[in-house]
Amino acid sequence: MYYKWKRQPFAGADADVIGEHIESLAKDGIITPADLVKDAAKKSSPLHKCFEWDDTTAAKAYRITQAQYILRQINVMVERGDETSFVVRAFHHVSSEEQQGYTTIESALKDPELWNCVLMQAVAEIKAFQQKYKDITEFGSLFGEIDKL
Repeated sequence: MYYKWKRQPFAGADADVIGEHIESLAKDGIITPADLVKDAAKKSSPLHKCFEWDDTTAAKAYRITQAQYILRQINVMVERGDETSFVVRAFHHVSSEEQQGYTTIESALKDPELWNCVLMQAVAEIKAFQQKYKDITEFGSLFGEIDKL
């Protein structure tokens, strides 16, 4: 077994070195994000270069993360004329060559390009779920349906 980064490497850090180091920090098989930060604060830690240590830069980045979290957590109650209602995410992430950000479902429904972005994001999330749980045999029939997308 070896480790590799899911997307992009952090500051050129070797995923195998980082993964093994994280395993070594675990207590009773459990590691917390706070454990990682505490260890990474040591300049000798292989995790050190994975973190932003300039507090001003880190604070700005954290506020962006908080804003993204807020956008992902707000839902909207959609009420239909027949007195049925349902809840959906209020803001959906969209990304195209021209723009990147969040849009309401109403705006996306009015703009075919935005709507396509929402649909493609939904398919990507479903495929990510499939990849994450591909070895769980109980999901076999579900994954057969996902493969039809």
